[in-house]
Amino acid sequence: MWSLLLLLACTEPALSLPVIEMGACGMFNEFPLGEISHYAAFVALDAGFLDPMVKNKEFSANMRMVNTGCDPAVVSKVALPMLLGQGDVIGRIKSDTVDVPPVRVMLGCACSGSSTVMSQLAAPLEVTVVSGSATSPSLSNKAQHPFFARVIPSDSKQGAGLAALVKNLAESAPDGWSRIVLLYTEELYSEGIANAFAMDPSVSNMTILKEPLPWLPVRSSQEAADYDYARILTVAKRIAAHRPLPRIFVFPVNPQDIAAPLVRAFHEVGLFNEHSVVFTSESVVDGIRREFDRVVNERANWHLASIGKPAEALWANGSDAYDWAGLHGVIDGWLALVPNWQGARSASIDFHNFWTGLTREKLLAAGMPASSQIETTWFKDLETFTASMWYSFWFDAVTAVLVGVGDLFAAGAAPEEVRGSKLRDAIFQARFEGLTGNIVFDGNGDRLGSYKIVNLRGRDDVDVGIYDAGLGQVSFVRRPIFPSGGEQVPADRPRPCPAGTEIYGQLCEACPRGHFAPLSDSVCVPCAKGSYAAELGASVCSPSSLGSAVPDAGQASATLCAPGFSSPDLGAEHCDPCRAGFFAAAWGTSECAWCEQGTFANSTAAVACSPCPVGETTIGLASSDSAQCVCEAGSYRPLTGNVCIPCSDGLDCATGSDMTSIPTDGQGNGVYPKARPGYYTDMDLSVFKCWGEQSRCKGGAPGQTCAEGRTGIACANCIAGWRASSNGGCKVCSGADVAPFAVAIVAGTSLSVLFYMWVDTQDFLTRSMAMTCASLALGQFVTVMQQLSITAKLRLAWPEPLASVFELVAVFSLDIKVLRLQCVFDSTPTGTFVVKLLVFAAVLCLVVPTHCIVVACRHSMAFTERLPSLICAVGTIILIYYIPIIMAAIGPVQCLGNPNGLSTVREYQSVICWESGEHACMVAIGVVSMIVPLSYLAMSARAVWQLPSRMSQGDFTFVQKYAFLFMRYTPRRYWFVLVHMARSLAFSFITLAPVVVLQIVLTQILMIAQLIVSVRTWPWRAYWANMIEVFTTVVMLMLLCFSAFFVEGEPVESVAWAAAGLIILMVGSFVPSVMYVVFVHFSHRSRKPFKFFLCHHKTGAGSLARLLKCMLQEHKLVQKGVWLDTDDLKDLTKLFDYAATQTDIFVVLCSNEIFSRPWCIGEMVAAMHNGVTTARVVLPGFTGPSPNFVANYAVYVPDVTKLAEHGITVAHVQKALLWVMDQTSVVVPDVLTLLSAKVIVEELVNVEEFVKVEEGTPAVDRISLNRRFSASMMGQVYNQAKSFSHLSVPAGANAALSIAVRTAAMLADCSTMETYASALVLVHMLRPLLAHMPQKMPVLLPADSEMPNTVRLVLILCSAGFFHNIACLRALMEAAQLNAKYVPIITDDGFRFPLDTFFTEQSGTIAKVTSTPNVLADVARQTFQAIAIVFQPALYSSTKGVLLAKASEVVERMGEASVPLPTLSWPQVATPAADAPKNGERRETKQEADSEGIGQEDLEDVN
Repeated sequence: MWSLLLLLACTEPALSLPVIEMGACGMFNEFPLGEISHYAAFVALDAGFLDPMVKNKEFSANMRMVNTGCDPAVVSKVALPMLLGQGDVIGRIKSDTVDVPPVRVMLGCACSGSSTVMSQLAAPLEVTVVSGSATSPSLSNKAQHPFFARVIPSDSKQGAGLAALVKNLAESAPDGWSRIVLLYTEELYSEGIANAFAMDPSVSNMTILKEPLPWLPVRSSQEAADYDYARILTVAKRIAAHRPLPRIFVFPVNPQDIAAPLVRAFHEVGLFNEHSVVFTSESVVDGIRREFDRVVNERANWHLASIGKPAEALWANGSDAYDWAGLHGVIDGWLALVPNWQGARSASIDFHNFWTGLTREKLLAAGMPASSQIETTWFKDLETFTASMWYSFWFDAVTAVLVGVGDLFAAGAAPEEVRGSKLRDAIFQARFEGLTGNIVFDGNGDRLGSYKIVNLRGRDDVDVGIYDAGLGQVSFVRRPIFPSGGEQVPADRPRPCPAGTEIYGQLCEACPRGHFAPLSDSVCVPCAKGSYAAELGASVCSPSSLGSAVPDAGQASATLCAPGFSSPDLGAEHCDPCRAGFFAAAWGTSECAWCEQGTFANSTAAVACSPCPVGETTIGLASSDSAQCVCEAGSYRPLTGNVCIPCSDGLDCATGSDMTSIPTDGQGNGVYPKARPGYYTDMDLSVFKCWGEQSRCKGGAPGQTCAEGRTGIACANCIAGWRASSNGGCKVCSGADVAPFAVAIVAGTSLSVLFYMWVDTQDFLTRSMAMTCASLALGQFVTVMQQLSITAKLRLAWPEPLASVFELVAVFSLDIKVLRLQCVFDSTPTGTFVVKLLVFAAVLCLVVPTHCIVVACRHSMAFTERLPSLICAVGTIILIYYIPIIMAAIGPVQCLGNPNGLSTVREYQSVICWESGEHACMVAIGVVSMIVPLSYLAMSARAVWQLPSRMSQGDFTFVQKYAFLFMRYTPRRYWFVLVHMARSLAFSFITLAPVVVLQIVLTQILMIAQLIVSVRTWPWRAYWANMIEVFTTVVMLMLLCFSAFFVEGEPVESVAWAAAGLIILMVGSFVPSVMYVVFVHFSHRSRKPFKFFLCHHKTGAGSLARLLKCMLQEHKLVQKGVWLDTDDLKDLTKLFDYAATQTDIFVVLCSNEIFSRPWCIGEMVAAMHNGVTTARVVLPGFTGPSPNFVANYAVYVPDVTKLAEHGITVAHVQKALLWVMDQTSVVVPDVLTLLSAKVIVEELVNVEEFVKVEEGTPAVDRISLNRRFSASMMGQVYNQAKSFSHLSVPAGANAALSIAVRTAAMLADCSTMETYASALVLVHMLRPLLAHMPQKMPVLLPADSEMPNTVRLVLILCSAGFFHNIACLRALMEAAQLNAKYVPIITDDGFRFPLDTFFTEQSGTIAKVTSTPNVLADVARQTFQAIAIVFQPALYSSTKGVLLAKASEVVERMGEASVPLPTLSWPQVATPAADAPKNGERRETKQEADSEGIGQEDLEDVN
């Protein structure tokens, strides 16, 4: 360190300005710019740089310097000459060679120790001392240093700043900081900071370990050799011995020379490491930087040149192998509190210009000695000046004196007044902006400055915050980086060694296996017996687990117990052997297991239990002897032998059951096989199940299982003289118990007689429908009751209340238990069975005598005539008893299985099936009894077979005889009685199925089949009877579904097979269905069933369509059917399929109405999309759809939306309309004739060949091709005309039969196409019916043709235009002239009989026929004196069958089989000669052929 002494002396009076004599002393060799920084202030004053601060510059200065080397002894030597002055003046130190005035102000010294001595010497002389680098807090004591001031903050401020910094970071550290090591050297600077730190309240709650270090300025090799480095190591090691190892250090040491060795020493012992946090001062920072550079790089700089290499001796005390280069890394992350020496002015451009403008000459002119070292490179930039903070503080110290002097002169002080307390106060009160910032002194002369918080990072320093000494506050501008490399504030100590570890050196080490440390910082100790530590670092010892033991202390594992031994407690020291009856099979068993049932262990330490013999077990657990083995549950030990036998079903065999324990008197506590309730067994343990009323078998000891009064197998019988009671047992019969049998005889006799009387008086023709419904309902009720009784016999455990319900309906199946026969006679099962069958015979025996008596008394012995009544009565009785007879007959073969393998009869369970003579006898009786129902079924089948023929013969006696079979059903469903009888027979036999699931399934199938047939046929005569049958069948099906819940004891396999069978049946049904569909599809593709499909509108072409079908079907080239909706449409959903896939040629009869019918349009769309050959038959007046009609089809025909559900859209329809108009056309002439009809048929038959030709013809030539086709067809028709003579002549008759011999004619309005077509259809229908009378085949007279004289009968086809047609009126008059009989036939719905006004209104037309209108009117009125026959082929209901029936009615009328025909007679009035017949003759008229040129020969062909 160094110091400067500024000597301010009074100038001589001869000078114009006061002169300041300056002298300087310090360590100028170490700090070459220290001297320059003093004189630079004077240059700055002259250059105006200090003008803002110095108010009066009217003075000059003179300065001399002394090098003190920071040695107080040197200061003592040089201080007095400067303070007192030298020379001959009084008060000065006497000197003959030097004349120096005393100083007024001293600048210095550099070090706190030197400054203290200087201050103590200057205070009595009132000389102000101003220092730029002395920081000792003791200098702040104004009592001792009243004239001391400094521009650098006091160490007391720095110590407080370090304390504030420590507190700030401690608050951010994990768990805070509680212990700090304070290192300081034994000198004022370091001690002052250390004391200020330790006394600061900020760290009062922390433990501070103060460790002083030896201090010695190292200025020579000898001093370095004398330095006590060993003491430093001792201190370091002592600190390192603390536990836990300290981490927080405050390190304000001095001088700088020993900073690096101190760091090395503490680093070597592990104190300065990555976990440490070190707080230091600026002296350490500078010392470390300088020493590192000197030691590591050995730079031959000015410092080493001036003092040599004293450090060589110093480092000789340490290790030569030390990595000095790595020492920079040790201080990474340290925090230093450095006085803020870089103010705004030091960084200003003014100061930069000032400094770079300095020259040697300017400094020498300011008084700097010429011997001073001055390098011009130092003024190149500010780098050399800013390399040390002390230059700025020394510059500001000189500036502070200049400001104080200037303030005094500015205040008007005289030069002699600028001294002592005045000058001190002026300096203390100075306020200015120096190079180190704003300079302000407090009352003690201490500067209130600030400190930078510097983060050391290798060779770089980073400012991370500020400590404001005036406010005592720390603020960070960035987060510091700590030695750990992170920003997280480290903890002040390593966490305490956790439990399970102990301190070993500087680290926590885990306890070895078998040892534990229970607490933090505790010692590892061995685990006690019964416990162990398997892992390193155990904090507790684990007790030995169950099944193990630890016999010794300090074990790392427990020993598992060997087989046969166990350890039931935790922390066991040894294992115990298992007791008898217990065992331990595995290593590590915690508790010996007892021997399970069926095993035993008869020794200790057993590793396994011995099993009992096969089939045997033990009563309890932990058996210790083989004698404790007994039979297992479900088996028993017989009387002989030692092998256990399995119990059969129905027995409860508890563990240890033994037949020797069975009591003979029902008493005893032994364990033996017992019958379960509902089962019967005797002493031989042969078990029978008590089916039905199980309460009769109470169970218990063998031979004692029946309820009171019960006896026999399955407890089925009562003791003689006893009868069954409601509790399952029997009780003694009383006199009242005979009453049911007597009542049954009386009631049966009475009912039988009354029933026959009712049958005898029944007349089915006079019986009302209400009585019919009542009788049908009664019969259905009896049938349902009998079906329920059959359902009750299914092998099911019916619960209540179903069981009681089935008992009530049992009476309808001849269940005679209610008669209590046991109380009437001693009955056996066979006897009871016979009596049951004889009930039916007894009823028949009552009916026959009753019949004889009634016939004798009421019908005068007419036994033959009344025989049907007897047959009807007997048949009805058998029908009523049909199901009971069958059920009774098959009763002996309704066997139920038992656990012992035997079967017993269901109703007579004391009878063993197939193994007893009694059963054989019952079976034989049952077989004989089956003759009755089977014979009855055969008789019924024969009657059904004969009914149609007997009805046709009018055999009413046959109907009356078998009315009990047929009168319940509609006439068309007379055969349904066989369905019901077959159902009853099958229903009865289903009860014989061996598996109950099969019984349920078969019954359901039977009921479903009946339901389907009933719904499809609706057989009953009364509507409500059909509804009742459907309802009862559905209820029966539901009951069968519910019955599945009551199946018990049924093998799962049988149910699974039944379900699998149903699934296979269901899935398998798809195979034939698919095969059928595929077959139909391909068969239709290869051979379609219809040759033609006639698409027509009923109103416009219904009759023509029927005519074309008739003619096409008889054409020799047509081998397939002709589709007409009236005959062939049974399902509307198949309509379009017929047109699309089942037809060869699609024919459209084009009338004006056809395009307005959606279904016709749909047929066209289907044909178009499937490419069906299509032909149009164009009717007269047809115009075709207009473009507007096609475009707006949905508007004109709104119903077209109905086709949408079939996938047909309006766009399809519009396309089909245009497509149809482009197809081959056949034109119908305006007047339809037979010839033109033949032409149409021929063209349709040959249309496929024409279409093939047309496909290769351009569209423009198709019209002419159509015309040529029609012409060619016309020629063919004329050539083949003879082949159509059969249209009017019956088959088999002479085709050449002349019209002249015909006796019948047909009158029709031939001018109307539909009427003419209807006439031709009628001719076609009459032809086969009149094959045996060809002369009666009516002649269809064309227009204006003569009526043959042979005509005696006319068929008048009444249509809307008949009485408007002249030819028809003339023919009608000619028929009247011939007095012909007539049959009126209405062929048109629009026909109305003409009123009287008609003949007046149509007088012009009538005048063309006759001149006597009244005659014509009278003839016309005669026409409707007979009932007309309706024959309308155009109606949708007019199927082929209906038309044939109408034609048959016409033939019947023509034959006058029942009613004579009316005759057309000529009125007996005066008539003109031209109209009246003469002598019975009619007028002969030769008529010409029709407009198409048909001659007389063709006329004969038509008819």
